[in-house]
Amino acid sequence: MSRFLSRFRHLAATAQEDEARPDEEEARAAEEEEEERSAEEEEREKELEEEEEKSAEEEDEEEADLEEDEEETPAARAARRRERRRCAAILGSREAAGRVPLACSLAFDTNLSPNAARKVLAAAPREGFGGSSPLSAAMRQVRSPKLGPGGDAAAPRSEAELASQVIATHRRLRGANRRS
Repeated sequence: MSRFLSRFRHLAATAQEDEARPDEEEARAAEEEEEERSAEEEEREKELEEEEEKSAEEEDEEEADLEEDEEETPAARAARRRERRRCAAILGSREAAGRVPLACSLAFDTNLSPNAARKVLAAAPREGFGGSSPLSAAMRQVRSPKLGPGGDAAAPRSEAELASQVIATHRRLRGANRRS
């Protein structure tokens, strides 16, 4: 019987190796996971350092702005307040409703007074469909014709109706040409 079993010893050895392989694979997988975790931690640390550097730079810029503001003269501060009030008056007016891009342009790109800007805004049409311009009011009152063969006439229901419409159109046009 030992001769018989000796023939299969190599299978037993292979089975033992197979049992050892999952342990090795698990160890490799654990090592890879640990490497991934450490890489992620390093990335987080770098991101935190970058954020800290950015916030430190922003604080430095804010301090520089404050120092500039402290150096600003009272006349400059008063001029800035007047300009802000002028812009607020233009943008907050009733005339600016529906005309925001124009109102912004008048407030920021010109030196118009709020009263002059309101007059310009009142004369301009509102944005969007159905503006209040005279042209749009006139266009709303005009009935638009139906375009295509037959114009406003109903579409023919059969070939005979279509043929009679073509003949009638031909006669109408032929008669108009003879008169001229």
